[in-house]
Amino acid sequence: MQTKAEIQQLLRNNVCVIVFEKADKSQRTLIGTLSEDFVNDPSYSTREANAGNDDLVTVWDVEAEGWRAFKISKLLEKPIVTLKVGTDTYPAS
Repeated sequence: MQTKAEIQQLLRNNVCVIVFEKADKSQRTLIGTLSEDFVNDPSYSTREANAGNDDLVTVWDVEAEGWRAFKISKLLEKPIVTLKVGTDTYPAS
């Protein structure tokens, strides 16, 4: 299983598909990133968000244009890189 720091680093450099189980047991798929190239809310600090919880990751939902959070323990698969930030690579190799 990836650590919170590893997932955050992946999200800083890429746009990823994230599939996880929500609290109500339904499955959720989001396209997320932590790249400043996509985040439209610079006032929000992901470094401060959920700092005390190693299982919770806050991510910018590219489609909904807002912050969302997911639990690492509820990931149904590893995040899949769909776009490397700063390149035209799609899908990422």
